[in-house]
Amino acid sequence: MHRPTVAEVPCRIVPPPAEPLNVDGFYADPAGGQVDPARRAARDRAVAIYEAVVRAVQAGADDYALGGDASAGACALGQLRAWARGGVLVGALATQQGEYERAWYLTGLALGYLKLRPLDGHGRPVEDWLRAMADGVVAVLDQDRIPANNLLYWSGLALAASGLATGSQAHLARGQDILTAGLAAVAADGSLKAELDRGAKALDYHAFATAPLVLLAVIAEARGKPFDRAALERLGRFVLAGIADPAVLSRRTGRTQSRPEDWNLAWLPAYASLIPTRALPSHATRSHFLGGDIGATLAAIRSGTR
Repeated sequence: MHRPTVAEVPCRIVPPPAEPLNVDGFYADPAGGQVDPARRAARDRAVAIYEAVVRAVQAGADDYALGGDASAGACALGQLRAWARGGVLVGALATQQGEYERAWYLTGLALGYLKLRPLDGHGRPVEDWLRAMADGVVAVLDQDRIPANNLLYWSGLALAASGLATGSQAHLARGQDILTAGLAAVAADGSLKAELDRGAKALDYHAFATAPLVLLAVIAEARGKPFDRAALERLGRFVLAGIADPAVLSRRTGRTQSRPEDWNLAWLPAYASLIPTRALPSHATRSHFLGGDIGATLAAIRSGTR
């Protein structure tokens, strides 16, 4: 079935949200191992517009990067400029969950923008906005408000991705520091203690934590920066072993583990580009957390250093 490109439908720009992001967490327990369905539904409603815009920008960016569709790219840039003018997600946010969400959306938008940057003759408005969002992430990190788990690694990727998109060496350096800290937390067996503590979601959160560390490593390699490749390999092998046999991690945590969904494994091609891997399990080829199409994201990172 033919999927219309962005250029084949009207370019609809979503205006900035009328109210600042105000969203709460969605777990029923302090360890974050059990989702509260009602709270998750409330979270999903609160962030729906952000999720939709991130996905739309990435779709246009991918149509441009993969198919040369300049109209699609221009529409995506128009969306970025509209939200840049509105100062969306800039400054202090109302809740801790909002800070986590900002890091995810900044990551997705910055990686999408990397694909669009060749089209952007007026880059400063968008790049200034990405830089301002990144400054908000830095402020929260400086206040020690981000746990030393996957959330820290996603904050690091947000900073590195925005730094790559805007040329901010300070944000790139902070992302590199977080990559170093994250890989230092990988145990000899490849596990991350903070994610083992997630109970029934330990395997899911190992996969979710690996994604930003892998992309941070891709960015580091593109910039000629060192990273602990052996630790990254141990972590990836730990997750791959858990996917092959979740019962191993079930016995270790005392809680039944399920295989991570394919969207949570979209980082696997990026991992395999760094660590030779014989065969990959089924996985998504795109993720709004990682800029859209993974192949296009990797190409943009590797051609986007400046």
